[in-house]
Amino acid sequence: MEFQFQFDWQAAINAVPYLLKGIPYTLLISFGGLAIGFVLGIIFGLLSINKKWFFRWPATAYIEIFRGTPILVAPPFSCRCCLSSTVCPIWLAARLTR
Repeated sequence: MEFQFQFDWQAAINAVPYLLKGIPYTLLISFGGLAIGFVLGIIFGLLSINKKWFFRWPATAYIEIFRGTPILVAPPFSCRCCLSSTVCPIWLAARLTR
């Protein structure tokens, strides 16, 4: 039995306006995450070289835990931990993975 796939070009063309509406949101989320990650990276980097152990230890623990965690494991892990211990919005749990 032979299977032939016919791509529906009209459906793809009709979807373009919806896809174009999503571009600003995609860029906002991408650059927002980049900015937050940069700021958190600077903060934790500076805390990890601090001479006081109570600043250095939590920063080093955070860095080592998330440095060794694959990116596809971090979001479900943090969502599960955050949601099981407190009432937390899903976006906050997802944001804590970075």
